[in-house]
Amino acid sequence: MNLNQIDKILLQDCQLKKSDLLVLGVSGGPDSLCLLDLCVKAGYRVIVGHMNHHLRKEADEEEVKVINFCREINIPCVVEQADIRDHASKNHMSIEESARKLRYRFLFNLAKSQDAKAVLVAHNQDDQVETILMHLIRGSGMKGLRGMDYHFLPNEWSEAIPVVRPLIHFSKAEILNYCAQNNLEPALDQSNQDTTFFRNKLRKELVPYLESFNLEIKQRLLDMANVLRFEDDYLQQMTDNALSKIVTESGSSYFVIARKVLSELHPAIIRRCFFTIMKRLNPKSDNITFDSVDRALEFVKNPSMSSKTELAAHLEISRYLADYLLVSDVRQFPHELWPQVNTKEDLFLRQGSSVRLNGQW
Repeated sequence: MNLNQIDKILLQDCQLKKSDLLVLGVSGGPDSLCLLDLCVKAGYRVIVGHMNHHLRKEADEEEVKVINFCREINIPCVVEQADIRDHASKNHMSIEESARKLRYRFLFNLAKSQDAKAVLVAHNQDDQVETILMHLIRGSGMKGLRGMDYHFLPNEWSEAIPVVRPLIHFSKAEILNYCAQNNLEPALDQSNQDTTFFRNKLRKELVPYLESFNLEIKQRLLDMANVLRFEDDYLQQMTDNALSKIVTESGSSYFVIARKVLSELHPAIIRRCFFTIMKRLNPKSDNITFDSVDRALEFVKNPSMSSKTELAAHLEISRYLADYLLVSDVRQFPHELWPQVNTKEDLFLRQGSSVRLNGQW
């Protein structure tokens, strides 16, 4: 790992410019300190974002350590305080998921307030392996098994600011070696040893077990993800082309689909069309799954007696006119399709005059 490597990755794979202002999430651990050191030495403009989760007694010490490190290298540092346990309890989430959501929300809010062009996080190659296994266990399709990308946009938090992961092809061993060679003193998070957390359990128990069958299992999983990434990109191109043919009308809360044209597509592309439409209508939802896409397919084959079916994430599919389908967000009425007179004022229409309503009326 050296500056030439990271410079090439940041410019080509991560699609960044040295004139861009970047927000970099720094926990104080080896991965994020390594990435911060590399970005600064490569000449990038960086603002550090540090979230104090208050999950461990060392959290306050780590906050001070990050602040002092940034002060030494003359980099702005913004700290956010969060009560992860309370947020997890109120939102019925795991500690892991709550911490992830609050951390990214903070980083993206910081990026928007500073007009930054990207949010950088320090996931490494070992994190990539764990992510692939996590998606495999949860029953993900190709989009999950491709793992994380260098440059991810649009994402759950923004349609304009990408998540960038410059270290996903560097191993933990390489990162620790870089820290040692460059006299970095990262904090070591002891909670990474706690196997009650799902990702830690994968790292500490499942990966060693799989290595008992194949010592190169990590590399095999990474190779598989690389192949699937190219195939997924190609299939998405075909899906986008199909969408341009089957979607006859669309708005912020709906898509109208030509049923006959849809039926002529390959089932794999039909599935991806529905998944893409649902994600565009509700990009922040984690509930758009294999099952919700399956419900859409079943409706296409056998429309229910009520002419509509709930999918997921406030979305539903219904029949529209004679030969069309409508996928819509039930929270926003599609006035363009069914104009409504929703004013309470009296409208007087005199002979030879007109009154403007809304929608297409």
